[in-house]
Amino acid sequence: MKRVLVNMKGYLEEVGHLTKLNPQDAWLPITESRNGNAHYAAFHNLNAGVGFQALVLPVAFAFLGWSWGILSLTIAYFWQLYTLWILVQLHEAVPGKRYNRYVELAQAAFGERLGVWLALFPTVYLSAGTATALILIGGETMKLFFETVCGPQLSQQRPPSISYQPLSLPSFSASAFSVLNALGIVAFAFRGHNLALEIQATMPSTIKHPAHVPMWRGAKVAYVLIAMCLFPVAIGGFWAYGNLMPSGGMLNALFAFHSRDIPRGLLAMTFLLVVFNCLSSFQIYSMPVFDSFEAGYTSRTNRPCSIWVRVNSSSHICLSLLHVGPDKEAVEIQLQLVFPLGLGLVGNCFQLGLFDWRYLEYGE
Repeated sequence: MKRVLVNMKGYLEEVGHLTKLNPQDAWLPITESRNGNAHYAAFHNLNAGVGFQALVLPVAFAFLGWSWGILSLTIAYFWQLYTLWILVQLHEAVPGKRYNRYVELAQAAFGERLGVWLALFPTVYLSAGTATALILIGGETMKLFFETVCGPQLSQQRPPSISYQPLSLPSFSASAFSVLNALGIVAFAFRGHNLALEIQATMPSTIKHPAHVPMWRGAKVAYVLIAMCLFPVAIGGFWAYGNLMPSGGMLNALFAFHSRDIPRGLLAMTFLLVVFNCLSSFQIYSMPVFDSFEAGYTSRTNRPCSIWVRVNSSSHICLSLLHVGPDKEAVEIQLQLVFPLGLGLVGNCFQLGLFDWRYLEYGE
């Protein structure tokens, strides 16, 4: 009799924790398949977390120096890992409910209407801004590629005297803003939070095998690899060029200082790898924008998107992003990268802190 009661109790607990699936999720690109596992989680988190921003990290070290540069990079890395863990746990914070998107989590925290207003614009703006930045960086890198392959050899010499002292600026305000800009570059190198819930939404979840277990296992593997990418690039780049690092980062440094002593094929392959990374990341960061559009379409028509609607909508979005700043100079491109995406990053981090507080306050 005792065994029967125990089995019945376990059955009732499992029934009470059954996830209620939204039929609309089967029509949307992010949640139409739930066959993910830890390997997919590691792959997607790695692609979402490593990008062209890592190539600009030595520029931050030129303003911060060795000690503060390594310290700020380490703090930012562990803060990124901690906040990612919060998002992974919040995905199924309420039994029987999965928050598959940032907007759904905001609605649970702030209400239906306010949550949409607080989360929809920053997430779409961040995804679209990142996709636009990837187009700009990919185009600039392709320009370097063609100049390397088709242009004449340059005559720049190797860096003469390298100094590791932070750059001295004429005024206190200029120094303060340069330090803040360097810290912004370090923070800008860490990304992927706006895709964490979407990645976890592709995994099956039961009471015995919740989705946060494979997601966190894959995220830990991914962030070990991310650390193996970011720290060597930042430390090695600053060690090689010191405060002579160009404002464009490692790519400009390679082109400016080593176009004579590095084979053209190797230098061109380096630029092509960055282009391939931009193309791959563009697919991942554009997905929330596509998903938001299709969610609005399916909620109004109560039917899934046809293949023609999906192709036309995605093509329209990609062409819209392609027309943003096609002829900008390098300095203007950097401003477009740091300023718009910085606002979206700050907004998402602020909301994430509120989510954490509300979850700890009312989670029980």
